[in-house]
Amino acid sequence: MAKSKLTFVLWLYATVVIRDGTLGSFDTEELFWFYNKSLRMVQETIDKETVDGQFSDHLIKAVACMTASAVSFVPYILASVRDTYQSLTGLLWLV
Repeated sequence: MAKSKLTFVLWLYATVVIRDGTLGSFDTEELFWFYNKSLRMVQETIDKETVDGQFSDHLIKAVACMTASAVSFVPYILASVRDTYQSLTGLLWLV
């Protein structure tokens, strides 16, 4: 499944994304936890491999996965922001 600690954390994140995505829940605490953990693991690996002067295939694939997941969430994030804005604007009319 995973060839390094980084790819294992990304695999867990992907599993949660798929599970929550099929349920239509894109804002669960678990999803955000794995997202943050994945980003931290990517950053730690970048820092370590920068010192070593050589970047592994695992890191390059991890960055590609994080980029792809970020791009795939853009429509949902925009919809969420729009809904929140509309809710807040509706509340302002009540004041």
